[in-house]
Amino acid sequence: MAASSHQAQGPITQVSIPPSTLAIIPKLSTGNFHAWKMQLETGLGAYKLRDFLLLDVNVPSDPTQLDEYTTKHCQALNAIHSTVDEENFEVIAHLNSAYEAYTSLCNQHGDSGGLSTATLFYDLVNLRLQPGGLVADQVTQI
Repeated sequence: MAASSHQAQGPITQVSIPPSTLAIIPKLSTGNFHAWKMQLETGLGAYKLRDFLLLDVNVPSDPTQLDEYTTKHCQALNAIHSTVDEENFEVIAHLNSAYEAYTSLCNQHGDSGGLSTATLFYDLVNLRLQPGGLVADQVTQI
């Protein structure tokens, strides 16, 4: 029997954001931007989607990574669309990326782009002290 040139790559594990997670994020309106921002960042961070908000993530050139990228990007953009009121949706409806939509909303609501509490907390939680490393060295990374 001839060897197949197509090999199974194993199951792709893609975790969807449960509707219950999106339900607890308040709808962005005029007076609740900072609460919305914090809950959106931490909610998406739990599903490893936070980078799609904070970074202009490049589309991978490797076709095997494209499907995962597309799924994650759509989840992040859907999370934004699902958690804004109609007025804010009109501001971002024409944008094609989660990063563009998030940045536009931050600018719309006068966010200075500084470190948010959610961002700082996320970075601290994910910080790992290397064996023999100093805490002071780690603090400079944040």
